Amino acid sequence: MPKRAKRKAGERGRRATSPWQMPGKAWKDIAKRKFITVGFAAFVLIIPLAVTSTDGMVKRLGFKRWKRLHRLVYLIATLGVVHFVWRVKSDYRQPLAYAAVLAALLLVRVIDAARARAPRERQA
Repeated sequence: MPKRAKRKAGERGRRATSPWQMPGKAWKDIAKRKFITVGFAAFVLIIPLAVTSTDGMVKRLGFKRWKRLHRLVYLIATLGVVHFVWRVKSDYRQPLAYAAVLAALLLVRVIDAARARAPRERQA
């Protein structure tokens, strides 16, 4: 392999480093930019949901605790939308469309929860 090709291959290798190879720089970048911080927080929060999404984990945790843990999805979705809005620099139409869809879905959940509680309150 000619020297020039070796040098170019080496340069590509240095540029293609992942955050795991340069943890100090990655953590500084995460802390410096708020959209990265919010996105990273959403990523970290979704890991327990991925780990506990099996039927076996539902049995181990018990349904009540599993359900309480999986309610984090509402926070994670909100953080995801905030991350997307903050990341976009010029055209906010798509992130705002995502925000509107999320707001509509959350509103449906709130209305559904209120309707489910109303009959119980009347009986008491």
